[in-house]
Amino acid sequence: MSLVDTYRGSVNTWECDENNHQNVRFYLAKMHQGLILGLTKLGLTEPANAAALLKSVTSHHIRFLREAQVAVPQLIRCGVVDYQPGQRLTLLSLMYNNNTGELSASFITELRLDATNSALLKPNAFVETVELPVDAQPRGVTARNSDYAELSAQQALKLGFHEVGAGVISAAECGRDGDIELFQVMGRMSDGMPNLWALFQSEAEQQARSEGLTGGAVLEYRLTFHQTISAGTQISQLAGIHGLGNKTQNICHLIYDAANGQLLVSAEALSISMDLTSRKSIAIPAARRERINSLLLQRLN
Repeated sequence: MSLVDTYRGSVNTWECDENNHQNVRFYLAKMHQGLILGLTKLGLTEPANAAALLKSVTSHHIRFLREAQVAVPQLIRCGVVDYQPGQRLTLLSLMYNNNTGELSASFITELRLDATNSALLKPNAFVETVELPVDAQPRGVTARNSDYAELSAQQALKLGFHEVGAGVISAAECGRDGDIELFQVMGRMSDGMPNLWALFQSEAEQQARSEGLTGGAVLEYRLTFHQTISAGTQISQLAGIHGLGNKTQNICHLIYDAANGQLLVSAEALSISMDLTSRKSIAIPAARRERINSLLLQRLN
C-alpha cells in the first residue's frame, strides 16, 4: 500500500470565488476530509480517532498547480512521507481532476506526535512511505516558518504590515469541540486579501477586478499553526508583501489573538495576477510595481 483514494467529489458553484475557480479554503476543506479517511485506510488509526489525531497538525505546505472550476470531478489520494514514532508524522495528499487525471494541488501535512496523541495511533502499525513527487516539493516558498513569525503585532506594524482582517471566530467556523476547522483559517486569509490589494491598486485596476476582467491566484502556501483557535477568539490579521518577481508577489500573513497578542497562525504565500478571459497570468504593471515597492515590508536583520 502506498497511496490510497480518500476523497471523491466535485466543485460546486458556491465553492468558487470572484475568479471563477474553487476558492483556496475548499481545497483545504476537502483535503482534511481526505486525511481523516486516509489515516484510517492507511492503517494508522481507528476511524473514531482519526479526526482527533488531526488536532496535532502543525503545518501545511500547499502547491496549487491547476485551476478547479465548476463541475470538475475531484479525487484525492493520500500517503505517508515520513513517520517518526513519538515525534512526527508527515502526510502527502494529491488532488486530481478526476476527468483529465491532471494534478490540481499537492499538500504536505505535518503532525506533531507526543505521548498523548501517539496513543491514538495503532500500536506497531506497518507504515509504508512514499517518495515526495516533484510537483509536491516546495518551490517558491521555503519549507520552514516565516521569518516574520517571531514578531509581535506591534513590531510587525512598524515593519510595514497592515491589518487586512479582524473579527471574532464564530461557532459556525468550528468543529464540535469548539476549535476552528483549519480550512477556515485559509478562508480568513483569503477574505482579507482585497483589503491588502486596496493599498496598491488604482481605480482602474479595482474597476477591472469588479467587472471580472482581472483577478488573482495563489501558487503556493505554507501555513503554520502556533496556537489553538477557539470559538469566540478575537483576531487581528496582518499582511504585507516582501518580494516581487515579474509576475509574482511574496506575501506574509500573521494572525494574532487580539486580546492577548499571541501569534496564532503565520503563513507565506506566492501569488499572481490573472487575466480572467484568457485564464493566463499577467506581468505586474510598472505603475503598480512602483506602488507596491513603496510599501514593501522591511527586511529583518
